[in-house]
Amino acid sequence: MANEIYTSIQLRVVNGNLNILKQLSPRITMNTNTHSCGSQVISTGTHEALSISGDVAAKGVCYIVNLDTTNYVQYGVDLSGTFIPFGKLYPGEVNLFRLDPAVTPYFLANTASVKVDYVVLSH
Repeated sequence: MANEIYTSIQLRVVNGNLNILKQLSPRITMNTNTHSCGSQVISTGTHEALSISGDVAAKGVCYIVNLDTTNYVQYGVDLSGTFIPFGKLYPGEVNLFRLDPAVTPYFLANTASVKVDYVVLSH
């Protein structure tokens, strides 16, 4: 089979004379039907790995949402024990991206613990 994953992305900006609309609905092939999903409480102080089940041998598409109403959470990678953030989710924000199969995403909450909802689909 092919194109089992369907995504729909839209960016709409209207601010003064700035008016942008970008839309895309890519379909992605999923080579195996394994996934890992759930919610995880992310704390402050020390970065922590996303709890991806062992069923997902080759990580693919990752969907994350910050369920907190007040605090943001950073996500990134661990480089020899050092957290290198490359993204941030403010309260209620969502992101969808493809993971490199060899990389494990790490998270770190800012001011207080936050709950992150996630889905990681195998590639």
